[in-house]
Amino acid sequence: MRVRYNTQQVESLTLHDVSSRLARKLLELAQQHGTVQPDGVQINLALTQSDLAGLVGATRESINKTLGTFRRQGYIVTRQNRITIVDPDALRQVGA
Repeated sequence: MRVRYNTQQVESLTLHDVSSRLARKLLELAQQHGTVQPDGVQINLALTQSDLAGLVGATRESINKTLGTFRRQGYIVTRQNRITIVDPDALRQVGA
């Protein structure tokens, strides 16, 4: 299982851009740690931009920029280090 996970991580880092990797990670975190709220699925982890950068192999600055894009497009809402996914279908398309 560990080899499979590492292979998937390397593949993700080499074949997908930051937007795609972040979208996939947000959906994964929502599935593992999310609760359904009236406005979407809230990820119940207090994540900093640096945390997300480490999880997807990117810089904090690129995560900041990508999160801003996702917010402007209405895919997510952020409040107090919590991310709520408002449009999971749109994130799935970005992550594809």
